Amino acid sequence: MRKVGMTALKLLGLVGIVCLVAVVLFAGVLMTLGVAARAGESSNRASCQNNLMQFGMLYKLYAQESPGGHYPPMSLRGFETSGGDIHMTFNFGPAVDTIYPDFLTDPGILICPSTPDPSHDSFMSEAGIVLTEWRGPEEGGPRTLNGKPCTDPSACIHAVDNSYWYWGFVFDKLEVEHGLAPLERLSDAMSELGLIPVDRMSKLLTAQGIPLPPPAGPAQIVHAFEHILLERALPALEAGDLAALNAAADADVPATPGNAGTDTVHRLREGVERFFITDVSNPAAADTAQAEVFVMFDAFGVSAINRGILYFNHIPGGSNVLYMDGHVEFIGFQERPPVTNPVADFAAAVLRR
Repeated sequence: MRKVGMTALKLLGLVGIVCLVAVVLFAGVLMTLGVAARAGESSNRASCQNNLMQFGMLYKLYAQESPGGHYPPMSLRGFETSGGDIHMTFNFGPAVDTIYPDFLTDPGILICPSTPDPSHDSFMSEAGIVLTEWRGPEEGGPRTLNGKPCTDPSACIHAVDNSYWYWGFVFDKLEVEHGLAPLERLSDAMSELGLIPVDRMSKLLTAQGIPLPPPAGPAQIVHAFEHILLERALPALEAGDLAALNAAADADVPATPGNAGTDTVHRLREGVERFFITDVSNPAAADTAQAEVFVMFDAFGVSAINRGILYFNHIPGGSNVLYMDGHVEFIGFQERPPVTNPVADFAAAVLRR
């Protein structure tokens, strides 16, 4: 009786079929994972947009009760320690103590789901209280749930700008054609205020073999912050005037270029859009102007830790941007301000990230 076996040709055919099935299954898994990842990112982006829209309503409510219709000041604040010294904070976010708890009822909107750190707990003490005041570790707290003291740069009010950035001013001349300004004077001011000098990032990257030119940023932002720190915050700190220090970022500032061709950068406030209206006969001009003034946006920048690599909350690279009229729009990197490389360079130098 003749034995029936598998020939080499049949064996090769079987192996080919098995490999084909494996490739198809693997491709299906990859496709499923890709779809899930895109769905997850889409959900995160929508959640971040919702957070910004809630901030838009928060700022409108705050302006209704604020003198002059001002939005909250940015987080340039002084806190008196138990030893009588004044501790400074300088963050690209709203001053938490001005909005919590009357307007900021849920600190969770400070966190974008796409931001890996900090967690919601970074803003809470062990008693569940939002950390809005300065208390040193020697006083026993408050400490965050992750065990870090309030002095830690990634905890307490220092974390208000980890997901979103807010300056509290109208910046309308951030394109390169309006000029860049070096950060030496800003660095000196930050040093004198007890903050880390802005040139630390350049030194760090140079030490890693990545030489950078002297840090610079959009002239309008740099000149505005120079005035705030050198002409207001520093004299107030030297005089021990905590009230004046906390009001340093709460008024219009001289800067070149200023808003709408002037030499003044205005605080965000209801009605500020009138400075940007060119067609006074158009009744809808005010609404159009508010739709062009950005208020808050997803953090992004150049990471010193990751050797100068750009980082974003969302992929593809870009940021959700909140405008004065309350709408939120996703803007791709380098598409238009504020999501541009000069802003990224400035933020990286100042925030040391």
